Amino acid sequence: MPQTKMALLSDYGDLDTLSIDTVDLPPPGPGQVRVRVAGAAVNPVDIKTRKGLLRDWFNLAFPAQLGNDLAGVVEAVGEGVAKLQIGDRVAGLVDPAQGGAYAERANVYEAALVKVPDNLDLIDAAAAPTGALTGTQLIERAIRPKAGDRILVTGAGGSTGRAAVFAALDAGATVFAGVRASGVTAVADLPVAGVVVLEDQSSLETMGLLDAIADTIGGETTEGLFRYVKPDGKVVSIGVPGPNPPAGSTQAYSAYVVAYDGERLERFFTDLDRLGRVMPVARRLPLEDVREAHRLMEVGGLNGKIVLVPEAH
Repeated sequence: MPQTKMALLSDYGDLDTLSIDTVDLPPPGPGQVRVRVAGAAVNPVDIKTRKGLLRDWFNLAFPAQLGNDLAGVVEAVGEGVAKLQIGDRVAGLVDPAQGGAYAERANVYEAALVKVPDNLDLIDAAAAPTGALTGTQLIERAIRPKAGDRILVTGAGGSTGRAAVFAALDAGATVFAGVRASGVTAVADLPVAGVVVLEDQSSLETMGLLDAIADTIGGETTEGLFRYVKPDGKVVSIGVPGPNPPAGSTQAYSAYVVAYDGERLERFFTDLDRLGRVMPVARRLPLEDVREAHRLMEVGGLNGKIVLVPEAH
């Protein structure tokens, strides 16, 4: 069995619960491939998981691995693998309950991976899966805009918000990118109708009435935005905690939880390549700097993902 370095979580808690260990990685099981990891993204859910804030939804068995998003190269295949072969460039989602993404190598179910176009950087590709699927589904499955609908995407500088902007533009919507004042430059390349600063009322008023808000932030910030949505409009949020609709609001409000969709993820990567689109990567850090990656994620204001890069790459 090959040895591999991985970041392990000893218990719920602070940064000191994370450490780098070398373990034996078993051969890929039926339906699995072994991926030599080029990059593993750090997501906000990883921070919440480490702190134990999601124990009501799932419990970890310690020592545990974190990380959902990865990209890399297939270097071994298990029994029954049909579509992938050694040497394929892939990206996808890992179930941390079965071994997370923070590692030099990982055994991943073939069904959770898609091929990455040759022109895309594999390390940057690791930043896409969760954000790409969440953002596109927020628009395509939850809001379902018509051509010409006016939509505000909050947190448009992050990976989920950016994917939502792409999906809304592809649907023919008139899109406004909502960001903090510090995030204006992060969305300068997006071909939107306008960029609005979420804490600036005069900036928000330039949008006019909206048909919908695709919200990636939640909380009080989004609660204050209902006033800019038509009375029969929609507000859909992936924020945790989500917004509480103001008293007397008539807009349809719902929360959304992402579901895996390999076909849509593969099409997202194809569009990145074909249309020259970019998903934001704020920092690349060595796998050994996992504690620093979590610290930076907690501080916030990154306008992009942190990607852990193992030495093996």
